[in-house]
Order: sequence, then structure tokens, then C-alpha cells
Amino acid sequence: MSIKFIIKKVLFIGLWISIGGSIVTLLVAAVSKQTKELCSGFEITLNSEQNNFFIDRKQVESIIFSINGRGINGKKIALIKLHQLEDSLEKNNWVQNAEIWVDNQNMLHVSIVERVPIARIFTMNGDSYYIDSSLKTMQLSENMNVKIPVFTGFTNAKLLSTKDSLSLVGIKKIANFINGNNFWMNQISQIDIDSSGNFVMVPTIGNHIVKFGNAENLDKKFEKLFAFYQQVLAKTGFDIYKLVDVQLANQIIGTKRGVTNGVVDSLQWRNHIEQMMMQMRGDTISVSEKLNSQIITQ
Repeated sequence: MSIKFIIKKVLFIGLWISIGGSIVTLLVAAVSKQTKELCSGFEITLNSEQNNFFIDRKQVESIIFSINGRGINGKKIALIKLHQLEDSLEKNNWVQNAEIWVDNQNMLHVSIVERVPIARIFTMNGDSYYIDSSLKTMQLSENMNVKIPVFTGFTNAKLLSTKDSLSLVGIKKIANFINGNNFWMNQISQIDIDSSGNFVMVPTIGNHIVKFGNAENLDKKFEKLFAFYQQVLAKTGFDIYKLVDVQLANQIIGTKRGVTNGVVDSLQWRNHIEQMMMQMRGDTISVSEKLNSQIITQ
């Protein structure tokens, strides 16, 4: 081994030792600075996909003060319980994610991303709550009343039997579909879950119910239902049928209620449903015109 090689190796090792020492020095200086410097204040940022804030600044402040005391301004940064504060915030059922950090101006930042409710559930024992896309349950908020699909007849989310689990998955699928469609958001008043776990929809306009079945092939089922509205109910009236069944593939069954006082719905209702249909005229009508479904009325 040449002397030249040995010198290079010694210099290389010395360089890395020097770099390592500098890093350690910086870390020690940073820790020392943190133990001495004081918090200059805190800033709360609330983030929501729909700009519906179910948790407010006062609630966040209350959690901050409960963990670190009200005298957080001027408190040593090293004494602020950052991890405990983050954990406590994320235990709130309206908080999806919380991030806590201190900037170079010694300002404490609290950034919160809220959960987004996709459906409201009414259980058979009278409880009511929201669920989000991860199927996490959330208590109702006094700050906001959000417009989302309403499901009734659920047994109990805490039991999570096989039927309940399937119902929750179905609720998520149907809720996401309705939330993404203005027509059905306005037309579906509520969705009942029957004893078999199937979905029965109650419309806003029309004195009928819709037997929807499970949440499989829901795109096709909604297309068939829209086709029935467009091709039958828009002409005969929305009160003449008591039941519309879209459960069977390529088939729609409409059951009349017998004698009805109004064969044709009022002009106001007709105009309303026509306006709602216009919102879907771009895609839905072109799809429904291609449907090869048999419409059966009885």
C-alpha cells in the first residue's frame, strides 16, 4: 500500500469526522436554543374539502390549553407537549389528520384536516350519526348541518354483524354515487334498509318507493330508474305508481296503486322534475336511450 494512498485515506476519514462533528455541534446548538427560546404564539389552520367546518377554532384552542395550559405564549418550546397535543387532536372524531410544528420564528402551528361526512345514519334504536368514506362514525355537529344522503333502519354500527358490514359497504357506494350527482341528491329523500339488508329509496317528488336491492350494479340501476322517470312517470304522473322495482337486470317493474285522485302530477311538480332532469341531460339521457331494459307496468 503506497504512502500516497494512506494519506488520501487519512484525509478522507478526517473529512468525515469533521463533518460529523459539525453536525453534532449544530444539533447540540439547536437543542440548546430550543431549551432556552420561548413560544411566540400559535396559529390554527383548518382544512375542509367542502368548506363545511365541523370543528372550530375555539374547540382546537380548548384542546391546546388542556394539554399545555393557557400560558402557552412565552412558554419554553422544549416544554410544549407536541406529540401529546397531536394525539389528542386526532382523537377528535372530526379530525382526520393533525400536524404540529414550530417554525423558525418560534410560532407553534396547528394544521388540521377534517373528516368529510358522506352519509347520515339513523339506527333502529334511535341513534343518529355521520360516517365518512373510511366508514368511521362521527357524532352530529352543532356547527353545521350538511346536506348528504340519509339512511334509516340500520341496526347498530357497534355490532358489525355480517349484515351490518355489508350494509355499511353498500351505504358507502350509494352515498358516494348520490353525492356526486345533483339530480339524485335532490330526488332521493332517504334510503331505508329493510330486514334483508336491501335498500328501499323514498323519493322527494312522487308518491312511490323504489326497490333498489343491494348496492351492486348501482350505475345501471340508477340509469334504469331515470329511464322510467323519463319515459313513464314524466308522462303519466308521479303519483300513479306506488312501487318501482329496479332490482332485476334489464327490467323495470312499475306497480300502480289502483285508483288515484290525480293521474297527472301538478304543473309545479312536473316543471321541477323537468328542471332536475335537465341537469343530467348531457350524459344520463344519452345512456338511458341506449338501455335495453324492459319496462313492465302492472
